[in-house]
Amino acid sequence: MAAQGQAGIQKLLEAEQRAAKIVADARKAKSQKLREAETEAQREVDSFRQKREGAFKTFTSEHQGSTSQHTQKLKVETDQKIAALNQHAAGAREKLVQQLLSYVTSV
Repeated sequence: MAAQGQAGIQKLLEAEQRAAKIVADARKAKSQKLREAETEAQREVDSFRQKREGAFKTFTSEHQGSTSQHTQKLKVETDQKIAALNQHAAGAREKLVQQLLSYVTSV
């Protein structure tokens, strides 16, 4: 009977060792899967970041242009406004001269 008790205890110890090995293997597998998932997530984040940065650079290059382009555009707009003001002044000049002459001669 003592031999049976010893054999039973030995079987329990072996079963406990197998269970501990299974748990340890499961923990290792879980840890490995977590590392792989983290690596994959980091790759996806990097890929997304590169795409967004590329889109941003494209957007800024399209909307900013070069300084010389902006300067040229402002110069054209300014010249157009000056020409419009000169035209308006030329049209009003004759009327103003007539008014001044009428005031001077009526005194």
